[in-house]
Amino acid sequence: MRGSYPIDPYPYDGYRYNSARGCGSRFGPNITAHFLNKNKLNMIVRSHEVCEKGYDVMHDNRLMTLFSAPHYCNREMNLGAILKIDSHRGNELNETNKDEALMKITQFNSTHYPCYEQKDGDYDYDYDY
Repeated sequence: MRGSYPIDPYPYDGYRYNSARGCGSRFGPNITAHFLNKNKLNMIVRSHEVCEKGYDVMHDNRLMTLFSAPHYCNREMNLGAILKIDSHRGNELNETNKDEALMKITQFNSTHYPCYEQKDGDYDYDYDY
């Protein structure tokens, strides 16, 4: 079994080592387009990468990253975001006019996050809430 490594989008064509994380890979818009065309899909929605606005859209609006944890680990100043897809309207994202969006993004900046910093600078998590 192979290990699980992060695979993150990149604004340039190709597939390369992810030096920003020190492991995993990065893929460009040509990789996204090839995957979507081969599988007859319109968009990839992925997660597990902090985004300043809670979401990020790349690769000609065909790849979206969502991150729902605002102020991640109490270290980041990011918003959180969720995505609601209106299956009756189609499959396009309209970032300009979100009231008429087929995929509507809701951003937020606070949530209960059960962690506290220990004396050694590490974080401990308390899930009893």
